[in-house]
Amino acid sequence: MNEIFSMVRVQPLNNKTKVLKVLKHNMRKTKEQSIKNNNGIIAFNNDGNEVNLKMVGSDYSKNQYKNYENGFYEKVVEHHKSKNKDYRKTRSVTFNEGILGFSEGINEDYFNNPNEFHERLKKFMNNLSKEFGCKVFNYQIHLDEIETLEDGKEQGNIHVHFLFGNYNTKNGKSIKIHRNKENGGKLQDLVAKHFKSFGRGFKRGIKKDKPRRYLTVQEYKEYQESLKLNNQLKKENEKLTKNNKELEEQIKSMNIKLEEFTAIKKDYEDILINIHSQLKELIEINPETSKDLVEKLWKWFDRSYRSNEKEKKTLEQIQKKIITTYKRINKPNNNKPNNNRP
Repeated sequence: MNEIFSMVRVQPLNNKTKVLKVLKHNMRKTKEQSIKNNNGIIAFNNDGNEVNLKMVGSDYSKNQYKNYENGFYEKVVEHHKSKNKDYRKTRSVTFNEGILGFSEGINEDYFNNPNEFHERLKKFMNNLSKEFGCKVFNYQIHLDEIETLEDGKEQGNIHVHFLFGNYNTKNGKSIKIHRNKENGGKLQDLVAKHFKSFGRGFKRGIKKDKPRRYLTVQEYKEYQESLKLNNQLKKENEKLTKNNKELEEQIKSMNIKLEEFTAIKKDYEDILINIHSQLKELIEINPETSKDLVEKLWKWFDRSYRSNEKEKKTLEQIQKKIITTYKRINKPNNNKPNNNRP
């Protein structure tokens, strides 16, 4: 049985452009390449109120985006600066994006009990805020990136994106989760605490004695995209393999037909040689009598030879007629040339 686990990835967003780009994706402001079904997303604001968004580019998403675009981002940064006098010196980052992911099995467990998952998620966000003294601004459950493959298996799991402050709201100090073993470990423990008893039990991954560099959110997204690309290439390869097999069968069939045609062609050549020999003898024996007959035979032969169905049978008939005519012309009383037609 595959290991059942939960995981969390965090990346800092050090400017407004990156924050807006993340919101655009997370809130489904526009159509995303990663969307594979019509399940939509569940969006939560900082009060924990949830909105089910089935449609891309909803008014809710656009309004949330405009809010950050038209002043909210600057408002949060100014608050951070007011709490941290060394903001500029330390080049502090105000926003973080996190992604909460799970191993296989989460899709089935979620749809069996979505309300329980939502409650656990809200508690996790509240405790995240308490543990690090930061503020969680919004979070979204993405249900629309699950793709059902041709074999019936699913690719892609339900996951959660969340935007939160990278500083303690009381003292303005950075909470340092990104690539920080101690705080990163606390966050992993917090996730496991809230989801280890959900569904089949999504426990924390095994702790490592040696420091480990976890994937950033962007690296994780790129990894997921690489899995999708790999699956797409796999499908195309299977299609090409199938086409190659069909071509091989066609070539095999054509080779059989070619062999049959070659054999028939050899028979035709033998018949033609015989016909030529018979006509030659006929003309030598009685050129005057045979002239008109030969012309008629050749015209008949020419028409018959262009037929695609009964060539061999027709040629054999011609051969028999020529032989019959030859014997009739070659009778003792017909040795002398005459102008009568046969």
